[in-house]
Amino acid sequence: MRQKVFLITGFQNWGKSFIIKELFNGRERFYKNKLYKLCDKKFCVQSQSNDDWGETGYINAVNSRLKKLGSNPDYIISAFCPTKEPSNDSIRIIKNLYQNADIYLIALEYKWCLHAQLNINELTTYYSNIHNLQIITINEKDPKKKTKAVEQKICSLV
Repeated sequence: MRQKVFLITGFQNWGKSFIIKELFNGRERFYKNKLYKLCDKKFCVQSQSNDDWGETGYINAVNSRLKKLGSNPDYIISAFCPTKEPSNDSIRIIKNLYQNADIYLIALEYKWCLHAQLNINELTTYYSNIHNLQIITINEKDPKKKTKAVEQKICSLV
């Protein structure tokens, strides 16, 4: 089976890490050497994104997590920011870490407070050259229902 990577995507303070914590029953901490259950599958979880760590820090954090596991997990879930900055290029991150995986970029269209919205067309254009990446839009506006919508999408794909 080819590895599946789920990137919960939005910008800073968008609710990405909060959703990941909720997906795993409110867990605050994810140990590097442990897999966590979701949809009856075991996931490697990276709850901090590249907007928290920067490009190099994020790549190092994911690689460290994978090294501590001692194996390549079938499923990875991570918070992710669609950055374009020269020092934090999300395309370069994806190509570095996930080039041999099926990538599901789960775009949270609306920020939790509804004061901002992702431009899905712009995301689609920006990532159009990554052929192993599929964009899945979560357009749920109610923050209380957003986690369930993300979970349903992930469970339908694993």
